[in-house]
Amino acid sequence: MQGKLVKQFESRISEYVDAKYAVATNSCSTALEITLRSLWVDPFQYEWIVPTQTFVASVNCVIRTGYKPVIVDIDPVTQCLTADIIEKNITENTAGVILVNMAGLIPPDICEIQELCKRRNKHLVTDDAHALGSQFYNQYKDQRLHAGNLGVAGCFSFYATKIITTGEGGMITTNNKEIYEKALLLRNHGMSVNEPEIPGLDYGVTCEFPSSNYRMTEMAAMLGNSQMKHIDGFIKKRNEIAEQYFDEFKDVEEIITPPTYDMIRQTWWQYICQLDFGSVSRKTFCQYLLNRYAVPTANAYWPACHEQPAFSQYVHGREYPNADKLLSRNFSLPMYVELKKDDIYYIGDAVRETIQHFKDHPNVPEID
Repeated sequence: MQGKLVKQFESRISEYVDAKYAVATNSCSTALEITLRSLWVDPFQYEWIVPTQTFVASVNCVIRTGYKPVIVDIDPVTQCLTADIIEKNITENTAGVILVNMAGLIPPDICEIQELCKRRNKHLVTDDAHALGSQFYNQYKDQRLHAGNLGVAGCFSFYATKIITTGEGGMITTNNKEIYEKALLLRNHGMSVNEPEIPGLDYGVTCEFPSSNYRMTEMAAMLGNSQMKHIDGFIKKRNEIAEQYFDEFKDVEEIITPPTYDMIRQTWWQYICQLDFGSVSRKTFCQYLLNRYAVPTANAYWPACHEQPAFSQYVHGREYPNADKLLSRNFSLPMYVELKKDDIYYIGDAVRETIQHFKDHPNVPEID
């Protein structure tokens, strides 16, 4: 059972992403677990394809629901899965694909990915933790696709760093009534409330599936409802910040800026650059940027999933040349809606001056 504020929040999200149903949870991690459990596939015989460039929750949900994760390499430009990568890794044991819209970018070949999964009869589940508000425009069908409505189900995060926040929280969106109804049970101990034989009296519950408490609280939903009033403003601001970063680095050859596409609206969860500065490592570069200019950076997600000790048994014999090259050079610049233009000018100057520093001092030892 959930209160009226949770139901209101679910309605807001489902309407926003153009999906029929939404189920609020206490995190995106549990949303992913519930979704995989709701698909009625025998977990002990099947696998899920997952990109190595993602938070560990995208892999953990596969393992925790009894499936085997197939952790695969990423596209060198988008840092997402592609239809080609997916097709190379599909087998008869594949249950489906967990497509991560990294940093809010829907892959530009999403239509091919959808068609591939449909043709091969594989489930497409999207990890939309970064992507609430991301959209893809299919010009051939004059159709606008929303993150959260790209596959059989989408899963969002409302953690403090995401596009909107409830402190902690998640959401499943789907057009599939069976997934929706099972997800409602699984988020609440796998139980349904019995109809009272005498009106007004408690006649207990019936536990239909072993599960746990994955419910969202009313207080979290209250914050989510408030945040949803501002989401388009948040996304507009994030896009303005990204545009200013592009302008700052358009003539800086040592910084490879993230890709953009005319048919895709991104949310810019992070602004992920690559450092293309041969003799200087990311660690040395970012350490100087922090110490000298007080500009913090992040490196999502590194180490990658294929390098995590907990997943070592699932990556034996696999190679990850794109991820190994990219993720050692990735760094994210500050991205949050309170950033002002002067802040970004300062960050741009700091990055350029840091680059110049290492050009002027090419023999500075690397930081261990």
